[in-house]
Order: sequence, then structure tokens, then C-alpha cells
Amino acid sequence: GGYVTVRAELVSGRERRVYTLTDRGHQAFLVAVEAWMEVTRALIDAGAVAGHDLPATARPDDPACC
Repeated sequence: GGYVTVRAELVSGRERRVYTLTDRGHQAFLVAVEAWMEVTRALIDAGAVAGHDLPATARPDDPACC
């Protein structure tokens, strides 16, 4: 899909594969993270509505979160 590149690398006599995100892969990752954060915010809000308030540090918009 063009999301990653792969290259072989020799480490201590063993071949390892090193995967790297392409620009396309990085963009797809950012879209996926934003989608996950939307779900997380909805779950946190649903918990607050149900009376199970979470501490401020658990909010996805808090830099210390996640």
C-alpha cells in the first residue's frame, strides 16, 4: 500500500528488517490517531454523563494524557 518501506540490516551477524513509515504512512497514522482520539473523547464524555467522571489528566485533550 505504500505506507512503509523495508530494508535489511545486519546486526550481530543476524539479518534484521527495518521498517520505516513513508509520507503516506505517516499521514494514514495521523488520521488513525485522530479517529481514535474522537472515540476516546466520546467514551470519556459518556462516562462523565453516566456519573463516572475521570480525572482531568485522563482527558485526551490534556498534553499529559495518553
